[in-house]
Amino acid sequence: ELKYGEALPYLEKAVEIQPKIIRNRLTLGACLLGLKQYGRAETEFKQVVQEAPKFPLANFNLGLLYEETGRLEEARGAYAEEVAGYPGEFKARFNLGKLLFKLGDRPGSLAQMREVVNLVPKLAEGHLLLARGLLHEDVPLDEVQAEVEKGISLAETDDLKALGYFLLADIYNRRQEPEKVSEALRKANA
Repeated sequence: ELKYGEALPYLEKAVEIQPKIIRNRLTLGACLLGLKQYGRAETEFKQVVQEAPKFPLANFNLGLLYEETGRLEEARGAYAEEVAGYPGEFKARFNLGKLLFKLGDRPGSLAQMREVVNLVPKLAEGHLLLARGLLHEDVPLDEVQAEVEKGISLAETDDLKALGYFLLADIYNRRQEPEKVSEALRKANA
């Protein structure tokens, strides 16, 4: 796989030769984002959005850039635009859900995560982050635990499994089952 630095001159050339091909510009922007050249990346993404407001993943990439540079409100707007344009795609919705949680909009976050779980029922992160959100709501613990267990069963990475077991520990703690808390934490740290 080409590294960003190696790919950059070719992508710059492609945009120079065919400036009207929007996908080239979006790919160049993504490469610049990978290289943390935020100013240049933003210029490319904004040009894409200006020329083709509904171009797939244009607002998503802009959202990533804003989020990486700490401009969370702008990231929220960009992800929301992508979700509005492509309601059946889950990536922007997932990022929006995580961001809304961070911004303290729990109901908004939950709504996005529920939709992520509907769109991609096999995505472990969707179930786990939905469960994390539900722990802040007045929801029966059985319902939350079912999401966590589903997430753990689908999780393919240690990070995700650990998140699942930490969530289980929280649930068992609320149920005042200390032995199960210890067991879940042991698995989380394994």
